[in-house]
Amino acid sequence: MVAVLACVLPAVWYWAAYQQGGDHFLDLVLEENVYRFLGKMTYASHENPAWYNVMTVVAGYAPYTLLGLVSLFFLRYRKPQGRVRTWWSRFVAYIRNMDDARLYSLLCIVIIFTFYCIPKSKRSVYLLPIYPFIAYFLAEYIIYLRHRHLNALRVFGSIMASLAVLLLLVFGAVRMGWVPDSLFAGRHAAENIAYMHALEDFPLTVFAVLGVLVPVAAACWYFRVQRRNAADNGIIYAFIAVIFSIFFALDGVYQPVILNVKSDRAVAEEVRRIVPEGRLYSFRTDVVEGNRMHPFTVNFYLGDRMVPFDCFTPPAEGYVFMGGEMAAPFLERYGAEFSLEEVYASNHRSCDDKRYNVLYRFSRKQAEP
Repeated sequence: MVAVLACVLPAVWYWAAYQQGGDHFLDLVLEENVYRFLGKMTYASHENPAWYNVMTVVAGYAPYTLLGLVSLFFLRYRKPQGRVRTWWSRFVAYIRNMDDARLYSLLCIVIIFTFYCIPKSKRSVYLLPIYPFIAYFLAEYIIYLRHRHLNALRVFGSIMASLAVLLLLVFGAVRMGWVPDSLFAGRHAAENIAYMHALEDFPLTVFAVLGVLVPVAAACWYFRVQRRNAADNGIIYAFIAVIFSIFFALDGVYQPVILNVKSDRAVAEEVRRIVPEGRLYSFRTDVVEGNRMHPFTVNFYLGDRMVPFDCFTPPAEGYVFMGGEMAAPFLERYGAEFSLEEVYASNHRSCDDKRYNVLYRFSRKQAEP
């Protein structure tokens, strides 16, 4: 009965979506859900090997995965005894004697994780439902370490507290201009330099100063608790506070500054300044079975004014937005009819397709008499 009731709300949503999209909506559902699971999509989408899911969970649970690694050096190991059948019998008995909360959490982790290992298409967001259940066992493990291997928590907490202090020192060096641009090299050097300069120049509001200093305050509290060598759970609360404060600083101060630089919004605003209204066109050559990359982010900030060049009849003149390397394929395909004139080069690697996009003015060539 509960399973049936749980299907009522999704069924209403699917019915409403079908009323709006019709058969096209059903085809999309079939493509994105059934064919994606079976690995029979009309185009390759996020195809990754099975170990990708393991890597995703390990990375996604940082820094607590570091706690698991540190604790391995403090556990006591014994040589396995008995046969495989004996081990299996003990394991089965252990599962059967689990309390309901632990057994439910374990089943959710195993079933969801295994399910998303089956399709070729794998993304980190698919595994988000198992994170609360992993947290349940992580909390139990931390309590176990607190009573049996307290030094593991001490080492982990000291590492996190040191990182909190290091975070402030690095930020201070950036703000003082002590980090030279020459430190960055490689293909993404320009982007990394832009991120650094953004951190160097953004205004330090009261909230920003608070966010920067909170991790250091938490680190000082942790070291004070550690020196007391108390027998209570204070050390657990202290290193959790350090971790929380680090995420507070990263998510509340540092990352927004960096993501503002990474965003395509500035590019969209410049395009809007040049072309304040009217339809814009995009051009891409990476079209597979009707599926194409599209400048989604720029189009969003432009109010959904951008459409594919090859799907609409273009006017005598207008504007087309595409990667700079796409100009040659465009002229190869449409050069007999249209000419191109560069209007604006973004010099910004798009967060959609990782291209440096350019806005061109196209115009229809006059027919020769």
